[in-house]
Amino acid sequence: MPPAGVTDIPVKDAAASEIKPDPDYEFRRKALDLVEDWQKHDSDSQEDKKHREETILPKIKELVIHNLNHNAEIEACDILMEIERIDLLKEMAQKLEHLDYERICLYILSCAPFIPDPENITLIDMARDLYMHFGKNIEALRCAMRTNNTSAIEKIFGSTTDGYAS
Repeated sequence: MPPAGVTDIPVKDAAASEIKPDPDYEFRRKALDLVEDWQKHDSDSQEDKKHREETILPKIKELVIHNLNHNAEIEACDILMEIERIDLLKEMAQKLEHLDYERICLYILSCAPFIPDPENITLIDMARDLYMHFGKNIEALRCAMRTNNTSAIEKIFGSTTDGYAS
């Protein structure tokens, strides 16, 4: 008979009974499969382009929207960066009412120094566009200054009502 407070369940069975399935595992697995499929069809042939745009991209968009709605913005950004379609974030921002754009922008801006040119400029421009979309002109101005984009700087100043970035 075991001492008081100690169960007689074997250790292996006790550990197995405490393991709960991860509900997000299937979404992570699906993301991995979609990215692998995207990269497998990464040639310039019309057939591959058609397959990616008509079959894979709608599934990726659905998965990204799911991630954005469930506080998994980092995973959503990673998927889009992996397939080099970060531009889809702007489209998603217009569809979703509650988007944690600040978290998204901070993440993609922190990734930009580790990405080679010209993809890093694309990330910074996406952050600028998101900030502009949500009325954060100072942050958008910082992004435009990082890329030395004078036309974007002029556009930001032109979009303010008082002539100052707010």
